[in-house]
Amino acid sequence: MKYKFFMLCLFFVLSLSSLYADGETQVTLVPDKPQAGNEVLIKFNPNGTELENTDSVTVIIYREVLDTLYCDEGEMVKAGDVWEYKYNLDDSAWCAGIRFSNGETEVTDNGVAFPVLIYDGSGKLAEGTRASFACLCLNGNVSPQPDKHLAYTLFKDEFADNPELTKYFLVKYLFSIKEQEPETWQDTVVKIMSGIGNANEFDEKALTELQYASTYVMMNPGKAEEYKNIAIEKYPLGDAAQTDAYTEISKMSSDNVDELEKAILDFQSKYKQNTTFSNKLWNMLIEAYCKNNMCNKLDELLSQNAEMQKKISVIHSISEGSKIIAENDGNLDSAKYFADLGYKLAKEYKPTETEFRGNTQARINNILNQFINSVLFNCAFVYEKAGEPEAALKYVDEANETGKPSLGIKGIYAKLLLELGKDNNKAMTVSAEIISSGQTDDEILELNKKAYNLVKGSDEGYEEYYSELRKPIIDKLAEKIKTELINEPAYDFSLLDLDGNTVTLSELKGKVIILDFWATWCGPCKASMPLMKEAVEKYADDDEVKFLFVDTFERGSDIEERAKKFMSMNEYPFHVVVDADGKVAKDGYGITAIPAKIFIDKEGNTRYSSKGFNKNTLLDEIDVIIELLK
Repeated sequence: MKYKFFMLCLFFVLSLSSLYADGETQVTLVPDKPQAGNEVLIKFNPNGTELENTDSVTVIIYREVLDTLYCDEGEMVKAGDVWEYKYNLDDSAWCAGIRFSNGETEVTDNGVAFPVLIYDGSGKLAEGTRASFACLCLNGNVSPQPDKHLAYTLFKDEFADNPELTKYFLVKYLFSIKEQEPETWQDTVVKIMSGIGNANEFDEKALTELQYASTYVMMNPGKAEEYKNIAIEKYPLGDAAQTDAYTEISKMSSDNVDELEKAILDFQSKYKQNTTFSNKLWNMLIEAYCKNNMCNKLDELLSQNAEMQKKISVIHSISEGSKIIAENDGNLDSAKYFADLGYKLAKEYKPTETEFRGNTQARINNILNQFINSVLFNCAFVYEKAGEPEAALKYVDEANETGKPSLGIKGIYAKLLLELGKDNNKAMTVSAEIISSGQTDDEILELNKKAYNLVKGSDEGYEEYYSELRKPIIDKLAEKIKTELINEPAYDFSLLDLDGNTVTLSELKGKVIILDFWATWCGPCKASMPLMKEAVEKYADDDEVKFLFVDTFERGSDIEERAKKFMSMNEYPFHVVVDADGKVAKDGYGITAIPAKIFIDKEGNTRYSSKGFNKNTLLDEIDVIIELLK
């Protein structure tokens, strides 16, 4: 054990000394074995780093207590060749991680925060410090290049010495085992779970870890339910009980406002409005009032709950609600009232530590900029909808003054410029910027074409102009896809289509084949279908291209009938085959989540696969891959 402890200490010394400059380590601590509650002098030697010649250095200090992350920042003082900062370690700190910045460039320990490990009074590493730093190694906000292997090693060492702590870090620990021990992880995880102890004696944090580990690692919903019920019984007002209640409320329809309102108000009363879910529920109720044009109810709710109007998410919901009212052709005077209220509250808003805990000031500034941009966009949208473009333009101008206007602001700016006849050239330029970003939609395309026509006097040459705007996006996408191409034999299959005909993949050799795996219950799958219709129709006359829609992972019976009904109702011209047992998707192509697409070349080889649905890139991705494979 002594040898092991020595090696572990050596490991951390080397970790702290991984980068050198003129024989000195980059980071040293005084004392070198700090305890919780100590004042620590942090010394940073920038020689050999990107901060070597900087005029100022900010130290960013993350500390974690179980799953709660805190972030402190301070300006360091130059002392000879090094920068120094005195920091008081909180009594509750289990560890800390450090990064250094001059506002533009940061220095880390090869992508991971430099460790500040906590020691006990005898000079040994304190219980939990290694596991806690492992969590910082996995957190992308703390460590820009998370080190999963280092985290795995730290977890293993921690729990070998302090097995009683395993239950508090269970989910991250088990996931690290799953990734680092791909061949044996199941046996290891089962052994850990079976030896974890008596759940009835666990506290709330440990029960939550057990529940989530059973759900997301063990894939055992029955066991997860058992741990959840134990937690609710022991802690009737605790996180598990609140999560359960919130989940049920979130299933309610926003159209049944009375039922939703009662459930939310009952929740807030029972849990004293100080839970993780309070703001989410207020936001849900605000949205329901606005969708149903119940402006008086919203006004009443806000007047009775003044404190909620100080929360950034609630202010955002009030502002979003004004846009919902206007979009749904509700009372435009009410829409303007709530837009103005959202704007007023946003201007008065003061960030709180609780809302932004664990974030750097730079990240907080970015969030606040996005927040105010969103509020200004909603105000502009509402006033433009109300037929007051000049008033709308004032909000847009304010957003432009921030220096970082959102794409939404740019879009409504182009619209207002055209509507008011102020500057057609500017409208064309602004709409072109949106198109060049790849985040466009039909309205922006129409605005851009209209502006082009007004500037040029006709639409002659527009297609060439538009192609030039899109060229950098397509080129960048093509380069990305080229690096991700694979080349392996496609899994062959024979499936029945909706007309009862057998479709065999290998018989389609000679064509570029796009397999689209989907299901009738899958929201993202259904959201992608209108765009997939565009793709199918674009290549309808191309004999070298074949789209095949594989209905998979369906639930219940009558799969074919439901698929037929879905296709008929939406008038989709798709060739659908049914993978009733999911074998082709799961065993043949390793697909566990849909939508997913497999691209197969003319020789019958799988060349590319994609997951999920991105409306901004889907059609471009299909075009680029088809072109590459043809």
